[in-house]
Amino acid sequence: MKQILSSLIAVFLLLSGMANADTDIVAVQGYDVVSYHQGDGVPVKGNGHHVATYKGASYLFATEENHKIFTANPEKYAPAYGGFCAFGVSKGKKFVSDPLAYKIVDSKLYLNLDKNVQHVWLKEESQNIADANKNWTKIETIPASEL
Repeated sequence: MKQILSSLIAVFLLLSGMANADTDIVAVQGYDVVSYHQGDGVPVKGNGHHVATYKGASYLFATEENHKIFTANPEKYAPAYGGFCAFGVSKGKKFVSDPLAYKIVDSKLYLNLDKNVQHVWLKEESQNIADANKNWTKIETIPASEL
């Protein structure tokens, strides 16, 4: 019961107005970004017990160990393009991504809008990554609604 109460309090604080306005965004819909790189590569949901902030977003982790791994090298584990759909970024757009439509390429996590979009992205993966890398420098700070 004590653990459940602690979890509820942590989640409440994270989601309430007491959270920093710059870090109210929960990255990757709460999935533990370190878990994508571990074992069988099946991502797991994080929780309110293990939270880190990076580039204006809150990252949740399933374990304290994953939290420590991330905070030691967040650039390695944070998804490309701020977690926006990699294919969308390759076209100069920002779309919310599905955390289960993903691929790790050269140790970097790429997310897509959904599995159908990911299928298209994978057909020309290298070119799409190159295009997205070029576009991201232009659109990173532009709100999605303005693209």
